[in-house]
Amino acid sequence: MREIRWHGRGGQGAKSVSELLAAAMLRAGYQVQAFPEYGPERSGAPLQAYTRYSTEEIRLHCGVVEPDGVVVLDESLLGEVDVTAGLKQGGLLLVNSASTAADIARAAGYGGPIVCLDAGSLAAEAGARHGNVVMVGALALLEGKPELEELYSGLDEIFGGKLSGSALAANRRAIEIGFREAGKREIVSTAIGQTGREPLGATLRRYDELALGGVLPAEAAGHPHTGSWRTEVKPQVVVDRCVNCLLCWVNCPDAAVVLHGTDFYGFDHDYCKGCELCSEVCPTGAIEMVTERTKLPAFGRVEEVLT
Repeated sequence: MREIRWHGRGGQGAKSVSELLAAAMLRAGYQVQAFPEYGPERSGAPLQAYTRYSTEEIRLHCGVVEPDGVVVLDESLLGEVDVTAGLKQGGLLLVNSASTAADIARAAGYGGPIVCLDAGSLAAEAGARHGNVVMVGALALLEGKPELEELYSGLDEIFGGKLSGSALAANRRAIEIGFREAGKREIVSTAIGQTGREPLGATLRRYDELALGGVLPAEAAGHPHTGSWRTEVKPQVVVDRCVNCLLCWVNCPDAAVVLHGTDFYGFDHDYCKGCELCSEVCPTGAIEMVTERTKLPAFGRVEEVLT
């Protein structure tokens, strides 16, 4: 039995490609499973999905904790989620990233086989919207199965009722590009070794080391960043247009607006989720949403509109 774990964010299609791979493997004659694991997360929140395939009946009905391979659809998860947790020795780490495998190895703390593909750019080349189908094509090449025609059949089954004919054709091209490009990539292993990550809360002190009554002061508690959950956009402010009405501060649900005294200053992108409320209520158009990859000065303050 082979087990694949997919890491992505809500809206990036991890669940869909886990099912696509399973549908293709079913056509190849395998027993299959595919299902996601998430709760009430919003778009942009981390989630996992799983695919199992085997020549024999699959009796496991739980999440994949010791995968043979891991596919990461968003490289920003490397700083937030232990994507290599439980990954078997020699297991493949396939990452949607324009970075080098050495960079990914350091970010993930993983010294096993790594392959990187800039799936977003490759998907755009094919006319597709998302890189998830590029990644499933790449995985098929690296796994040695299924064949492209089986992936195409899986695509038709999973997306046939949801996408137009032209969109299906674009996603077919994206699968083929991923399959082709994976064959050009060197599978890199490093000397880093699989170090793993310190689990959240591992540094918390024992109850008897805390204040009287086992109280955990707020300043000693973990404060995980939530800004990496954004829906691919973030705010910038053109400071010359701001009139300090503070409507952004009033309407921000995540306390991501930074004030100096009673004056608006900018945004704390570590805690901004990209809800766009600030830009909608700004009466002067000072606040604009830009793509996640846009490089911004501190606090998103710009002197003129970035293009």
